[in-house]
Amino acid sequence: MAPMAIDETNGHANGNGTLNAKAASFTPSQQTSPSAYHAQDSQSAMATEAAHAAHNYHPLPIVFARASGCSVWDPEDKHYLDFLSAYSAVNQGHCHPKLIQALTEQAGRLTLSSRAFYNDVFPKFAEKITKMTGFDMVLPMNTGAEAVETAVKIARKWGYKVKKIPQDKALVFSVQENFHGRTFAAITMSTDPESRDNYGPYLPGVGCVCPATKKAIPYNDIKAVEEAFEAHGKETAGFLVEPIQGEAGIVVPDEDYLKRVRELCDKHNVLLICDEIQTGIARTGRLLCYEWSGIKPDMVLLGKAISGGMYPVSCVLGGRDVMLTIEPGTHGSTYGGNPLGSAVAIKALEIVEEEQLVERAQRLGELFRQGLRDIQSRDPMITTIRGKGLLNAIVIDESKTGGHSAWDLCMLMKEKGLLVGRALKIAHVQGANASPQAKPTHQNIIRLAPPLVITEEQIQTALNIIEEAMKELPRLKGKKEAEVLPQGEKSVSIGRVKCDEARPECSKCQAYGVSCNYDGQGQASNELHHSGETTFAVDSSTPSGVTFTDVFPLPPPTPPSELFLNMLHRRLALHDTEMTYRITEQDLDMFRRFRERTVLTIGTAQTIHIYRNAIVTLGWGHSYLTHVMFAMTLMHDRYLSDDPWGQPSNAETFHHYHGTAIFNSMLSKPIAHEEKDAMWAAAALLGAITLASLDATNAEESWPLSPPSQTDLDWLRMSDGKKEVWRLADPMRKDSIWLPAFQHKATEEPTPRSRRPELESLVPYLIKLNNFDETAKGDGDPYHTATSIIVGLLSIRCTHSTILYFLSFIGHMDPAYRELLHQKDPKAILLLAWWYATMLDYPAWWLQRRALLECKAICIALHRQFVPYTEIGKLLNFPKSKCGLPVSSEYARLADQASSHFVA
Repeated sequence: MAPMAIDETNGHANGNGTLNAKAASFTPSQQTSPSAYHAQDSQSAMATEAAHAAHNYHPLPIVFARASGCSVWDPEDKHYLDFLSAYSAVNQGHCHPKLIQALTEQAGRLTLSSRAFYNDVFPKFAEKITKMTGFDMVLPMNTGAEAVETAVKIARKWGYKVKKIPQDKALVFSVQENFHGRTFAAITMSTDPESRDNYGPYLPGVGCVCPATKKAIPYNDIKAVEEAFEAHGKETAGFLVEPIQGEAGIVVPDEDYLKRVRELCDKHNVLLICDEIQTGIARTGRLLCYEWSGIKPDMVLLGKAISGGMYPVSCVLGGRDVMLTIEPGTHGSTYGGNPLGSAVAIKALEIVEEEQLVERAQRLGELFRQGLRDIQSRDPMITTIRGKGLLNAIVIDESKTGGHSAWDLCMLMKEKGLLVGRALKIAHVQGANASPQAKPTHQNIIRLAPPLVITEEQIQTALNIIEEAMKELPRLKGKKEAEVLPQGEKSVSIGRVKCDEARPECSKCQAYGVSCNYDGQGQASNELHHSGETTFAVDSSTPSGVTFTDVFPLPPPTPPSELFLNMLHRRLALHDTEMTYRITEQDLDMFRRFRERTVLTIGTAQTIHIYRNAIVTLGWGHSYLTHVMFAMTLMHDRYLSDDPWGQPSNAETFHHYHGTAIFNSMLSKPIAHEEKDAMWAAAALLGAITLASLDATNAEESWPLSPPSQTDLDWLRMSDGKKEVWRLADPMRKDSIWLPAFQHKATEEPTPRSRRPELESLVPYLIKLNNFDETAKGDGDPYHTATSIIVGLLSIRCTHSTILYFLSFIGHMDPAYRELLHQKDPKAILLLAWWYATMLDYPAWWLQRRALLECKAICIALHRQFVPYTEIGKLLNFPKSKCGLPVSSEYARLADQASSHFVA
């Protein structure tokens, strides 16, 4: 039986016109009965969908079985409050009884006529929507994305017919961080690489990049709009903008932003188009969100709540002079304006008026935000609260979550009965066992947008759950954590995938910056065999199946019994306590893994003998070094596990803490001669651990795209510490165990790299960009040393024997250049991306993750600022090619020629 309403009059205004306490109450009359059309339980629903449906979403693991008002129930009859509202499609509440009645009555009368004929309902809808919004005419479609496409077409048509823009020269501008759907016009306007990658070529004359400045137009930047219009006003037909950016994280612009955009559009005769698909129909405390700015756009796009989540209806509204540029036969939709959708939409709009949802959203939104501010005053985990009406968001400080993510917080709220969502743009990524993954654009932003029929009591319930979840999240461990965050649901981010393609160097792994664990036999391997075979990330220039034994000869391992047995039950000192740690048989296994596996991946070919023998022996007398060896081995174990992106184990954290703390305390006092070799060994291992310590699991979470943090560029600060340890430990002294390795390096000829015409074509641009003169000393030039090293490295292949040449980029870094990196100076971070790219041939787990993700993040950040024709845009092709991002056609052509020549 359908849900029925009780106390229906509560949602109406009383005789004196004041707003009642609550809208129409909803209650389901009974639990739904089993049906052949419905999954019988949540697990079977999710499993069946995963088996038969494309994986373009990663939902919270909850199945909706029935809903009413703000409430939803899963197949097991657990109740939840819905604070996502189908992305503002169910503003009138789930299954509003009046909408059900309108739908069923019209469905029994007439559902579809097509626009080849008139029907008797669409004219009434057209009259209702235009009078209610104050526009002259409407063009109906079905989905929001169709409305966007329609508006772009109308703007171009108007530009050619009315503004007299020369044919094929019309421009329609958008802004950065927009979300207008996933059709071709929408992704052309998008600046999200995951929405755009591998879908080109894009539509010409549409997007957020100003051709004159070659830069994207940021949201809420009136100067950038003015520059674009001053340069291209004569060719500009339309400017498309969201009054509040929804998918970007409920970003509210300055109060005068739309007003000043309106003024610029009037000055340059440009159509202002407002995408109100998520913000419209009372959601923000106004019928249409642009009303907050006191302006009227030339076109408005509506969808979602225009039909109350009951049936897909969308439309474009505009003035007669704009809308009548569309002639019969030039645009249409079979279902657009159908009688069933029209009847539902009329009733949905009537409900907005009858239940005063505009006033309701405004008043309850203020109440809700005040409740969030009260929580924020008690818990600094919330850094920002923003929104209008009942479209709101909170920004979470993930440094205060006890190692958890905003996704984990959403999962904990779900466990407590509140359904919220992060600000997401979904990318299609195939995960292990066909489990999809979602890519968060702003992963620490949580959207809070309940149906507008919510009651004050339900708002208070939600606030209580939010505060309880925030208190519990940092302490969420053990069995409870496993219940709230089942396998595959902790800190969900793009990139946590296993290769399931039947070929090496698969396009999926390269495109999404994940570790390719293809083993060459059609299987995805997760173990590093003692033979030395790697399962590290590979890219197109790295042969599949590379082994360390191909790079340098390995001495036979010393029998473990001779080397390790004396360590059993030995005690290690702990930091700042008299307690000690006793070596167990399990720890001896760690020693073996370190010596026979992990040491194959660190240092150089010349230091392997030191790491395999002398350094283990040194650990006997230096507790901090043993702790550091254990920490690195456990980190290596984690990177080779089924969950390489997971949190460190307690044991890894324990040994890392005590090793680092004791090591730092040793640095605070004079170093005894017998400590020097162990100190340098610990510093070298901690340097690799710091490079490998990266919380990010995808490019958007990585520096420089991630929000500013005190841990940014920590690995550079560690390199400063290593310089000081080098000075104190003096590894080049005559009795140092490290001396033979460094002497060997000094006389070794580096391995030359094969000629790369596509790369060589970029070097002149790199030299020109940084005004590099190899004959000059570069005094006072912060880019000189970095450029000099990069240019020198381009002719050398990064191998186990030459890695120290590449690491010299860090060791010889100019302090002024380092400061420019902290400032995210474009030229400085471009050089860093090139350095990362030169090392992506080297399959080292402790290096590749940071190199790959931060190289990709830099490319994305600079790509958003500089179009391909600029020097920086051209120079991005090399690092883009190494981290799996699309490159220019010319660069690809040269690379293909070089590849063909090499094969020949």
